[in-house]
Amino acid sequence: MSHPMGSGGRMQLRLNEGDGMRLGLSIIFLTLVVSLAVGDMRASVTYTYIGNPFTSASGAYTTSMRVSGSFDTVIPLVPGLENRDVRASVLSYSFADGIQTLTDANSVMRSFRISTDSDGAITQWQITLWESPLTGSIGGTVRGIEANFDPGSVTDAGFTGGTCQIILNGQCDSASRAPGDEGTLVSADSGDAGSWSASMGLAPQVYRYSGRNFATATGPYTTSLSLDGSFVLTAPLEPNLPLTDLRDFLAGYSVSDGLRRLTEGDSLPILFELSTGPSGQIAQWSITIWSAPVATMAGLPVSGIDTSLVAMVAVDLGFTSGTCQQVTAGRCSSVDAAAGPFGERAGGPSEAGSWNTSPQPRTPAVLLSYLGRNFNDVAGPYTTSMRVSAELSLVEALPANLPLTELSPFSVLSYELNDGIQTLTPSNSVLRDLIVSTDALGNISGWTITAWRTPVTDMVGGTVIGIDTSGGAGVVDRGFTGGSCVLLLGSECESANGTAGDYGQIESLDPSDAGTWTVQRLTDDFVAVPTLGTTGLLILVGSLAALGAMRAGRKRIRV
Repeated sequence: MSHPMGSGGRMQLRLNEGDGMRLGLSIIFLTLVVSLAVGDMRASVTYTYIGNPFTSASGAYTTSMRVSGSFDTVIPLVPGLENRDVRASVLSYSFADGIQTLTDANSVMRSFRISTDSDGAITQWQITLWESPLTGSIGGTVRGIEANFDPGSVTDAGFTGGTCQIILNGQCDSASRAPGDEGTLVSADSGDAGSWSASMGLAPQVYRYSGRNFATATGPYTTSLSLDGSFVLTAPLEPNLPLTDLRDFLAGYSVSDGLRRLTEGDSLPILFELSTGPSGQIAQWSITIWSAPVATMAGLPVSGIDTSLVAMVAVDLGFTSGTCQQVTAGRCSSVDAAAGPFGERAGGPSEAGSWNTSPQPRTPAVLLSYLGRNFNDVAGPYTTSMRVSAELSLVEALPANLPLTELSPFSVLSYELNDGIQTLTPSNSVLRDLIVSTDALGNISGWTITAWRTPVTDMVGGTVIGIDTSGGAGVVDRGFTGGSCVLLLGSECESANGTAGDYGQIESLDPSDAGTWTVQRLTDDFVAVPTLGTTGLLILVGSLAALGAMRAGRKRIRV
């Protein structure tokens, strides 16, 4: 890792794909070429795969053989991954096909893409391993193992006599499994896909950062402002971790520069690299978060927050009107942060902020209680004396002036919704929406909260039972026991008609018809909860293992 120092002009932040970042801060121009090597670390999670038997076999392969294997990661894969290349997160692997066993010691990962659901379980995968060293000749032999699943497409294969078809940079880049021995399972039936299991069970961890006051600032930034933030990882960091890209394990975050707060709902983690010391404490870091959407053309504005301590150089930076200077792969990769207002502190390690690491609390810090107005439209056993009520236990308080934002994973310990007929809790339901906004005092001013009884139907026309409440510009409180699924996403209902059967509701465009929220502070030790965007709505109940009931994304009830 090199950190050449030189003279620079204006403050500049440059991010190069795969290399790391380049910072020019007032007088100092800093280039960081960040290593993404994982190194020798103890795995926290092992993901194990068992495929179904081959349906076609030749040579030494038989139809009693199958693809099976496992891979290790430092901490659990974050929920909501979509076809993510996780090769940088894989510590080790071992896959077999009945004839050969390929590991990180004797093969290379040609492809290792994973999708996960809202509890972090693997749902889709594209894994291709080739024995190394790779041939450098067209027609040369390629040996490998494949495991692939997209809905409606299953391919498991092992082959020992494949043929290289394309050479790139002196190595085989594309190959056919033919004409040698091979065993395959190729199917359009998703039921033929193999299955995954994971040795999870670690609690999520919150890492809080507190920066020192800015040393340089242009209005409206002042030298009384500083960076602070909370970052939720899916499990504690391992000791002696080298500087590593951990975006796949970042479950939620909330970071402020004193003027605004960025969360996963309104920003992107461009860089999130951490290293740890012997006791697992954060030793070095490189974190860059830019407001979304990120500029796609040079000259467009970029705003963001950056903090780093790498190679004895510390930087804290907040800026609201930087200018994109360079675009790489369709996205801004270099920013002149001093083109507009900014606050920064830079120098040696003594200028860096501090980290406070603590497990996610198991006791709530605040209790939110909702009492709705009586229903004015009912069917079946519901009556106009019934209403929606709710209680949610949060680990930390909501910040003031929060725009409509989905709460982070792990910010809610428990919930209970009642409509006079049924009570929904984490033990019998799944939260489909948990979106709130607050006023200047931190009181809830807008909300959309939806819970559906589990298991959720996997059929259009299937019954959906639930409770939902929303307020702000308008009001809808509804409980229903005979809703009907109108749209599927994958194998689960995505949207439902809540008034298709028995229901009770109040629906109004008058904000005064909304119910009331009360906030009870349970402890003195809490700060604003981090928030998370539509790809990662999760609820922590007891421990990470309880996340199986939760589902990501915004799921609307349509009536």
